[in-house]
Amino acid sequence: AVTALATYYLARAAPMPAKGLVALTGLSAVRVSRAVAELRAGRFIRIGRDENDARLKLLDFTARGRQLVEAVDAAAFEASRAALGALSITEQD
Repeated sequence: AVTALATYYLARAAPMPAKGLVALTGLSAVRVSRAVAELRAGRFIRIGRDENDARLKLLDFTARGRQLVEAVDAAAFEASRAALGALSITEQD
């Protein structure tokens, strides 16, 4: 669940430093660090350097990670559409 939460926020704001992910998720730095390690081990994210500040490490998705995010977003959209499809326009609002 922690890795999914980190992935969700990173997908909407990457590239970003780990500190930014801590701030967005409200998770502890240790939990974010573990999620980042898990995502790196799966080759879903990489750590790069900021162009303006070489000391700053930025988290960003690999091509494999972007494919995962796109697939999850598409599945969530379809599930939402299917759930709402049975409702009238008035009920959907």
